[in-house]
Amino acid sequence: PRFPPGALAGGVSRGRMFAQPPRMQVVMSPPRMAGEQLAVASNVRRALATPGCAQQPQAPAPAVLAKPKAAAKSAPVAAGPGSDIAAFLKEAGLQMYTAALLNSGFDDMETLEEISDIDLQEIGVLPHHAKLLRRKFMLLQDAGEAQEAADKVNPVARFLDDNGFSQYVATFLDAGFDDMETLLLIDDQDIKDLGVRPGHMVKLKKRLREYELHVGAQEEVLPGWAPSHRQTSAPKTLPAALLANSGLSAIEESWEKVQAHGANTVGALLYKNFFALAPEAMDLFPASVRRKYSEWTIDEESLQVLQSGALRKLFGKVVNAVGCTVAGFQDMGKLVPMLERLGARHGTYGVEEHLYALLGQALDRTLKELLGEPYYAQVQHNWTLVYAFMSAVMLEGQRQVLVERARRESDDSQKSDPGARRTPQASSASSERG
Repeated sequence: PRFPPGALAGGVSRGRMFAQPPRMQVVMSPPRMAGEQLAVASNVRRALATPGCAQQPQAPAPAVLAKPKAAAKSAPVAAGPGSDIAAFLKEAGLQMYTAALLNSGFDDMETLEEISDIDLQEIGVLPHHAKLLRRKFMLLQDAGEAQEAADKVNPVARFLDDNGFSQYVATFLDAGFDDMETLLLIDDQDIKDLGVRPGHMVKLKKRLREYELHVGAQEEVLPGWAPSHRQTSAPKTLPAALLANSGLSAIEESWEKVQAHGANTVGALLYKNFFALAPEAMDLFPASVRRKYSEWTIDEESLQVLQSGALRKLFGKVVNAVGCTVAGFQDMGKLVPMLERLGARHGTYGVEEHLYALLGQALDRTLKELLGEPYYAQVQHNWTLVYAFMSAVMLEGQRQVLVERARRESDDSQKSDPGARRTPQASSASSERG
């Protein structure tokens, strides 16, 4: 007799099957489900176990193939193991095979995608249904590859994925944080509203600071220009006094307390203290500059500099630069070039050298307000050393780019007027104006 593959799985061995009278036959239609095959096998076992079967063979009752129950068409997909399989098969119109596939161990999409033709045949999937299943897999794979490609193109998705925040990609993009410029302006409340866990929030803010400073440092200040490390006065190592007596540990510990207030909050204190010391520096922040960091509902043209909310975010970038300096002490080979480029950019903005010292005083006042009594004594001295190192490296980058710009201006002038000869005094004046 001919038995479907499932009959053997039901407990009938080939040896026992052929030891019975050869005239006994089971007439049945091709089974649709593994459960139906098991029912047929059960009927066969009962027939073989009947006393006197060898002398008076009796045909078993015709096997009635059960159709998929109507409930399988409308039953909701329950959450839990295999729910994604059930949902996938239901969408494909193949829900009649859900139980058989799950019982056979194909209870997740990764395993189901690897199912072989032999497995499908033994489970009882009809040939045209097997082709449909393969086609659905191809469509699913194409959709996944398209989404992956879109994520790779989107810089925010790529940034989040590279830093271990893949679970938040869809949330951030749906909330409108779909480019890095917008993401860099995100504040603590936005991050909380998006459901980011507290620990992830700390890590995300740190990665954003590092990204912002890295991109800013790599930004081309002058075409083809890079900081030169030959004959430079910029320090390459930290002061010995800072390395002694756990100076770095004290700096890192105090900086964690500052960060707890948020970059924008600290930035607001910093710019107020800075403008109190250097009111002339307000001219460096016209409405056209502040507009880049303001809320879209606020008209910066109608506001005074000290009333601008955009300066909180702008000086928050200064705070982030200080934080990246503290975090970068472990890799001076990357920190020094980064600070040199950052200083070079500020040189092209028209920042004068004396403002660096005033900004250091403003930072000192800000840290006093935030840290209170613990800031005094040795911690304050260590912070003075940190800022002195940071500003010295930035100033070196600023001086280099101004000299290079003056040289290029001189070359362009001579090319346009070959008869012109610029005096050293003129070149020096051009450099000072830069």
